Amino acid sequence: MDLAYGHCHLQELKHSGLWSYFPWIWQTEKKRFGKRSAGERWVVFLEAATMVDPKALELLLAQYDAREPWYLGRSLQDDQMSIIHHYQQEPAYPLVHAGFALSGGLLKKLLKDLEEKPVGSGQQIEPVWELASRLGLLTQTGPETEIDRDPWECVIAVKTVDKFHPIRLPLLKEFWADESIVQVLYMSNTGSSAGAKIIDLSVDFGDMVDPKKESNKQGSGHCTKMQAILRYLHRFEPDRRWYVVTDDDTLVNVPRLLRVLDSHDDREAIYLGERYGWSHMQD
Repeated sequence: MDLAYGHCHLQELKHSGLWSYFPWIWQTEKKRFGKRSAGERWVVFLEAATMVDPKALELLLAQYDAREPWYLGRSLQDDQMSIIHHYQQEPAYPLVHAGFALSGGLLKKLLKDLEEKPVGSGQQIEPVWELASRLGLLTQTGPETEIDRDPWECVIAVKTVDKFHPIRLPLLKEFWADESIVQVLYMSNTGSSAGAKIIDLSVDFGDMVDPKKESNKQGSGHCTKMQAILRYLHRFEPDRRWYVVTDDDTLVNVPRLLRVLDSHDDREAIYLGERYGWSHMQD
């Protein structure tokens, strides 16, 4: 969303590869470079499920001079180091679900920085954190507004393996699964119990879910287990609107998950998930 002179401009970019921020900023801002109005505007990044009050947004942004380098959002910082942020706890990064804004002045500065230090050829794991690492200080804005939504026909399949049943499944049940408003299925290579009803995929799919064959060099990794899960869901859980597959070390915010899914049309062929990229350079 491009806000300039109190008006919102929406434009669909005909480019399916712009899934991280640097290439998008590079391509769009380079076209504006040198234009007089380039510094007197805001670019607001939203997600499909972000709820926006345009009038309130314009009033908020009017408090800041867009010609200066402003970076606005709801600030988050990790309590513990995690791989997704390259085992670093700084800098603070914005909550993308609530949206964040970059001023024209900051975009001009970032464009110059990208010319001097282009994006490298390494792995991009979390685009919003990697953007924050370049931008520096984030100015905290107002809190996100949550909306309640009714659950619908959706099923969450937890992909697990017998050695992790007693360690991981009790934690999932405690932290989110037992309170989930949609059905949660634990899908494994055995039916051994950890206080949870576990679906033994080996009954129908045999070697496809055998960890000894999945994990060796001649095996297929976790691919055949995923195929078995999808076949099971197709066979035994037909006509659902959404099918969600998670790992047994994944924490799920179910209401937020439903909110994100609700922003998409389930009648279309849609495949959603965290995207990893290699050598996704700014050109």
